[in-house]
Amino acid sequence: MSGFNPELQLEVIETLTTGASHCKFIYHNADPTILNYILLGYRRAINPGVKAAMPWNYHVGHLFNTFEKVAIDELGQDGQNAIEEGLAEFAHRYGELALQRVISSRGADYESVPEG
Repeated sequence: MSGFNPELQLEVIETLTTGASHCKFIYHNADPTILNYILLGYRRAINPGVKAAMPWNYHVGHLFNTFEKVAIDELGQDGQNAIEEGLAEFAHRYGELALQRVISSRGADYESVPEG
């Protein structure tokens, strides 16, 4: 199912950018039907202790890919030009290594979580 659920609330407990060792979020009202509880219990029983933790570069790449897609979808060539100018400015400020981290996953599929 895709789309935005206005009932879903995200509570941010900790983030890497505020000095925490990891990010921790709590999703409230995430469709708590009896079927979803049963499925969650089943998943935890067959794979206990698994957390949805992704590396920092995954989040950076996801954010960049989202910005790039929206800019190009909405603005076409002007959006593409803005992205390229932004990447040049980013490289100037933060260096080539940081730029390579951002663009290393350009075009990756972020519609599903990769197998770990």
